[in-house]
Amino acid sequence: PIEGTRVYDPVKQEWVTIKPGPKEKMETLQFADAPLIQIPPITMDGVDQYTPNTGNGQQLESYNVTLLLPFLSNRVDVSATEISSSVTKWSLQFYAAAKLALNDLSTAGVNLNVSVIDTEGDPQRVERMVNNRIELANANVIIGPYRRENIRTVAEYAKQQNKIMISPYSAASNLTVENPNFIQVSPSLETHCENLLQHARDEFEPEEIILVARDIPIEKLCLATMQQEHFNILGTAYADSLEYILAPQDASELIDMDLSAYFEAEEQLAFVVPSWADETFIYGLLRKIDLAKKEFQRVVVYGMPQWITFDHIDFEYYEKLNVRVSSSSFVDTKDEEVKTFRRDYYDQYGELPANEAYMAYDLVRFIGEMLEKYGTDFVNQLDQETKRYMHTQFNFQKVMRKDPNAVELNQVERYENKFVNILEFNNFAFEKSNN
Repeated sequence: PIEGTRVYDPVKQEWVTIKPGPKEKMETLQFADAPLIQIPPITMDGVDQYTPNTGNGQQLESYNVTLLLPFLSNRVDVSATEISSSVTKWSLQFYAAAKLALNDLSTAGVNLNVSVIDTEGDPQRVERMVNNRIELANANVIIGPYRRENIRTVAEYAKQQNKIMISPYSAASNLTVENPNFIQVSPSLETHCENLLQHARDEFEPEEIILVARDIPIEKLCLATMQQEHFNILGTAYADSLEYILAPQDASELIDMDLSAYFEAEEQLAFVVPSWADETFIYGLLRKIDLAKKEFQRVVVYGMPQWITFDHIDFEYYEKLNVRVSSSSFVDTKDEEVKTFRRDYYDQYGELPANEAYMAYDLVRFIGEMLEKYGTDFVNQLDQETKRYMHTQFNFQKVMRKDPNAVELNQVERYENKFVNILEFNNFAFEKSNN
């Protein structure tokens, strides 16, 4: 019998059997259609209808929060013993953890009136909701929804009504335009690329860093982002660019890529690889790097969140090449706060929390604390608050509009969490590498 998984090896040009090593399951991001820069169309008169936040926030005895989640209750089979929909499970975990956070906030004297609405994942239903639901009209803060088209609908409503909207899940950077009340919790692809390069530059000199991506538009945009971040770190654009390799899109053509020259002079090298969609390519690249490096040389390979869930790679390569990846979240189960939350969640619901539960608890706590401290205008204080929570750190910063033809050159596009966890593969498991 054949043990392991059969995978095409582009170096040997044959099929080989590999055995995956142990790894933790973690939530990863979907980057497939998230462009780095979305420039909105310029209207004929150049005038935007947005009324900017005036900063006239109010301190209230209680605040209204509306939570939009895709429970998909219209599709649930009530006779089934288990819920089959992963989206419904995500929503239930999020909702359950949010309730625990609300209880803790209430104990601390923070009063939130929370309304929960099932979007059913239906764009038409969401369109109707923004025009008819009193819960949205009265909300000081809107959390959700889940799907991108629904996020865009609610974001436009929140923008026109001058309401704070928090998008907890999507990493796309093109969901709204000139909307300083829009708060994106999950870091964008651009932010992942910047953080990977920053982490590499903390440890390696520029001549020791090599960028590698496939010759496709989205990955070449990632290379451009990393080169720009390199110049930002140096404080000048009048410097040499980082060395880069444009690899063939077809993984079978890796046989023709020679890496030996990069290992001639340096004692250590960092390969930063903003590629995530083709596991066979990543496997072939790691194998070529391992074959090319000399015995005395230290190599670190930086990759993307999806690498955590790859199934076909021999994880000995992760170990030998000191693989590090970016991630929007990391939960340390040895942490005392995490242990307490896991116990409370299990005692209340009879199951252990998933990643979305940690995110929901942390986010609702954060919102409650910001409302209590700053009132209804807390969005204008976001970039002054940086705090570590269970699943990540919140470091919300303004994302400025990048259109040089815009009427207002300093227009805030949105707020985005700019903190990204860097995880290092060590002893066949990922552990936190940055603070």
